[in-house]
Amino acid sequence: EGVTYLGYYFLTGTAVEKLTIPSTVTESGVYDHWSNSVHYYDGALAGAGVTELTFAEGTKKVPASICRSDSQGSVLETVILPEGLETIGNCAFLNAKSLTVCAFPESLVTIGEYAFQNCVSLEGEVNIPAKVKTIGKYAFDTCKSITSVKTNLNSSSEWVGTDKVPFSATMGEGAFRNCVSLEGFTLAGSMRTLQDYAFQNCTALREFMVPEGVTSLGNYLFQGCSALKTLTLSEGVTYLGYYFLTGTAVEK
Repeated sequence: EGVTYLGYYFLTGTAVEKLTIPSTVTESGVYDHWSNSVHYYDGALAGAGVTELTFAEGTKKVPASICRSDSQGSVLETVILPEGLETIGNCAFLNAKSLTVCAFPESLVTIGEYAFQNCVSLEGEVNIPAKVKTIGKYAFDTCKSITSVKTNLNSSSEWVGTDKVPFSATMGEGAFRNCVSLEGFTLAGSMRTLQDYAFQNCTALREFMVPEGVTSLGNYLFQGCSALKTLTLSEGVTYLGYYFLTGTAVEK
């Protein structure tokens, strides 16, 4: 405890396989570079041999880009997150292609943008805790092995100045795009808008029920969901985005 910053590539070329990140770590270095006209970003554990990563008790936030690995590859398989964690930073595990296990604590509030994008081995069922307010854009984009997602997002309210106002959870554009093994998605709780591209090209998705409270379905929402045959819309929907059902099997 006491370490606050981990530099990029700080473990590259070592034999460390298991690592515990102290709760005091709040920032990860990011190496911003070009190669063959391609722009890359690599974080603290890019190119490292760590297969099991634990965030210590007391951790409130997983630093942005800490495990991002655009050019060096990643062998990370398991991430252990403590109860009390509130935020997974943007791009935290982007391109961690060997990651198979990452259970979310009930305390989680924010899943950052691109947090698990291209984690192609993240498998099975993903449970989004009830306290989550934000699922960032492209958070689970191209997580090709996820088969089911369950959410039960609580309706609640919060103080803004002297007023107590209701809030609803938000899910960014493309949040589950290209999840080609996704067969079931249970959307429950407080969410008003399903953003553009959220389920685009989820080719295994067969049915979807839009719950009460959702008022807007984004552009290209289900485009390319070729197995989607049953779509149930609840009363209250006021906007249907363009091409939202293009390439689906919905007939009625």
